[in-house]
Amino acid sequence: MAQSMRIDIPMLVRLPSDQRQRFESVASRIVAETFVFTADRDYLTARFSFFEKQNHLFLWSAAQAVEKYLKANVLLLGIGRVQKSHKLKGMVQSIRAKHPERLTVDTSIPVGWDEQGVGSWPAVHIDDFISHLETWGSPSSLSDLTHHPQSWMR
Repeated sequence: MAQSMRIDIPMLVRLPSDQRQRFESVASRIVAETFVFTADRDYLTARFSFFEKQNHLFLWSAAQAVEKYLKANVLLLGIGRVQKSHKLKGMVQSIRAKHPERLTVDTSIPVGWDEQGVGSWPAVHIDDFISHLETWGSPSSLSDLTHHPQSWMR
């Protein structure tokens, strides 16, 4: 059985206000330390790898960052369990079902990136990018990067 983690929001509502506030504060800190802070490091690695055109490291680090950010959202929003899994699309669907505003992402080229050598930027919907990360950034695909389309990083 896979390990899972869950913050049970309905249970919290039944607690006295002071206990609920203490629990929410501690739980939020644990989620931040466990998922958000490590996701931030993975994001920085992905960003560096992107600019250095290290495709495999970019995909792995980006997938890891997105996975941890999604898991933090699932826990903090109380919308499900976090499994020991790399299924990004399933987490996106869970979040979108109850909190679609959390997945509003601008995928246009950031200002100034063209000056940093990013000559092209794929027009991609966030769901397509998540699918791409789940496929090519997963642990199982890292051993077979010979078939990966290099067009994502020019």
